[in-house]
Amino acid sequence: MALQVTVGNRSDSGDKRFHAVEVTVQDSEDPRLTATFGYVIGAFTRPLLLRSIAVGPSAGVPLGKQARLTISGVRDLPLSRWEAAARAHLVQRFSLSEDQVLKVARIGLGAAEEDLRRMADIIGPAKSVERLYPGLEHSDRPADVRRYRSLLHLAEVAQEYRSAQLEGVPDPAAKVARDRAVNPATVRSWLHRARKARLLGPDPGR
Repeated sequence: MALQVTVGNRSDSGDKRFHAVEVTVQDSEDPRLTATFGYVIGAFTRPLLLRSIAVGPSAGVPLGKQARLTISGVRDLPLSRWEAAARAHLVQRFSLSEDQVLKVARIGLGAAEEDLRRMADIIGPAKSVERLYPGLEHSDRPADVRRYRSLLHLAEVAQEYRSAQLEGVPDPAAKVARDRAVNPATVRSWLHRARKARLLGPDPGR
């Protein structure tokens, strides 16, 4: 199930401190529907915030072929996965700074913390470990060296998992397993350890 994500241009939000941006997401599972996520981005170092969500017919779909929307049907849509992809593309498109990314995580708005941890590839695995475990990389104690190597491995796996999510892969863990030529259960064990180490947020689909 591939996702087609389109990031719009920045526009006036009505507040000089912020820019408004809309991101549309179309899922190949049902291309008749398009989800539109509205965000505000701080004009200086202020954070990225989600402020609106809309789901409607995709452009160009004739009235007679449009998907029928119901409350229960909308409730079943994978909005968390779509919003995670929208946020990821937005962060990449506008090259948001590490400071902005971390500020969003501290706010904890909705799923922002989990979604933005998924974007730690902007910072990089080594930098992620360094921020969470300062000084560990430079320790020469054998136990610390082993721990750093283990954490770096988990951070790299977490980045690959996040990248697969960004691509809209339905089973990101299975893709990582194929790429690394290991059993999917092994990857899921690594992901579990990465979450315990705070290198990966909870799965928003659960």
